[in-house]
Amino acid sequence: MSHLVHGVDLGDTDRRSGQETVDRVRQGEAEAFEALVKQYQGRIFALAYRMVRSEAEAADLTQEIFVRVWEKLHTFRGEAKFSTWLLQLAGNHCKNRLKYLKRRHYNMHDPLDPPANEDDGPHRQIADPGRGPDDLVAGSRMRTLVREKLEELSEEQRTVLVLRDIEDLDYEEIADATGLPLGTVKSRIHRGRVELARLLKAALAADGI
Repeated sequence: MSHLVHGVDLGDTDRRSGQETVDRVRQGEAEAFEALVKQYQGRIFALAYRMVRSEAEAADLTQEIFVRVWEKLHTFRGEAKFSTWLLQLAGNHCKNRLKYLKRRHYNMHDPLDPPANEDDGPHRQIADPGRGPDDLVAGSRMRTLVREKLEELSEEQRTVLVLRDIEDLDYEEIADATGLPLGTVKSRIHRGRVELARLLKAALAADGI
């Protein structure tokens, strides 16, 4: 399956161009690594931001992730798409940081959506099973509610929802990126959507909507 996400082709072209760029980096071309960073840094920052919900932490994570990319590039064999390999590395790094922050009782107050994309967040992209709360109300209240209720989901559900409904990966790509069985990915996404809808409907009912 080939499709575009944030202007990046995640299909066969991504696999070929990713491998070609990796090969150039391995040959010592600094410009090739800079091109790799430029192509993917926005997407990695957005993923990190949605997981740790702190702009400063996400910026640090993005830098650290690309250091890891440089260190681990020799392990990329081109058998999967480079974007999938990169997301798996980034997701694991973010989850480790999130566990560390939770151990320190780090209080994350930043909104879930990156500030530059306030109107392109999960309230517009997360699919709702059946007639969901998005049919009932729109605007800033819904954006706030979705951000709040996404954070109430389990980390496992929130991660796959971000990858599927915000990053627009297909089920197979999510399985590759997370190392989860395909069936587990599908069930977590389904349960996450149902739970998110339940939380939103309860919040809207409490608001008298």
